[in-house]
Amino acid sequence: MFGSGRSIEKAQKEFYEEFERKYGRAVQKLEFAQLRGSNKAFSDLNLVPYMGELTLSGVLVFCSDSLYFYSFPKESYMGIVKKDLYDNPDNVSQCICLSELRNIKAEFPKQGRFSFLFPEKSRNISFSAQGPSSTIYFTLAFLKKADMIYQEITGLLKA
Repeated sequence: MFGSGRSIEKAQKEFYEEFERKYGRAVQKLEFAQLRGSNKAFSDLNLVPYMGELTLSGVLVFCSDSLYFYSFPKESYMGIVKKDLYDNPDNVSQCICLSELRNIKAEFPKQGRFSFLFPEKSRNISFSAQGPSSTIYFTLAFLKKADMIYQEITGLLKA
């Protein structure tokens, strides 16, 4: 229907190989994530959010000793039109090594008796890191509960 599982495996393998070639780190695992923050946070992280939004979708890339956020180019209708009209330098992949940020800390929201009323909180992990002039605050939102992802992140950030 939408392609065979083999083509998905092939695309994943190609991404792993290209990532290792480009960044020198072997990929162990990926998690789909959306980075959310203020304009200042994006600026301090040297990332460009989607036009008119304060988000960037991508994958959290787990390597043996480092953690990256990688965003694929966004192909919207306007992006396709812009690409046809002139070069579109905004529509490129972006990557940041989170484990290289100074004093980075991750925080998972405490789960209480009424957490089931706010399920989106269980899919978010908040981060803080020391930026060039002040503290950077941003959030990674996941497609599933983030408690196990949080365990893996904190293990990598302490390493």
